[in-house]
Amino acid sequence: MAIEDGRIREAMKLINDYYPELIDNNRNLYFKLQQQQLIELIRDHLLEEALQFSQQQLSVDSDYLQLPELERTLSLLAFDKPENSPYSDLLHASHRQQLGSEVNEAILREQSGEGSSSKPKLVSLMKLLLWTQNELDKKKVKF
Repeated sequence: MAIEDGRIREAMKLINDYYPELIDNNRNLYFKLQQQQLIELIRDHLLEEALQFSQQQLSVDSDYLQLPELERTLSLLAFDKPENSPYSDLLHASHRQQLGSEVNEAILREQSGEGSSSKPKLVSLMKLLLWTQNELDKKKVKF
């Protein structure tokens, strides 16, 4: 919901709080979140802040930099009314929704164990719970 509302910093904090390895394991997703943050700055007409953000944040991870997408986003700065530019699709709600869907998919992959080589967390917790119950039964401890 934070992504769809344009609150990208808040969304990234929530992702890092609940899925700390998600962004580390998916640098492409990180770039898209950073790109959306830049779009939000442009949408709010914070042009100087947008330029600083792009220089400081988006150039850091050059291995995963998607130059054509970055160029499209930065092109919005050239227009007095970015919503009337050829790249106005970046400002549409559907762009936020697409990113939200990608984040949700990545979270689901992480939860199901597809995002990493380890077992899904829920499966591991269930096995631990069953083992604990079995050990308590052996010791005739009520629970």
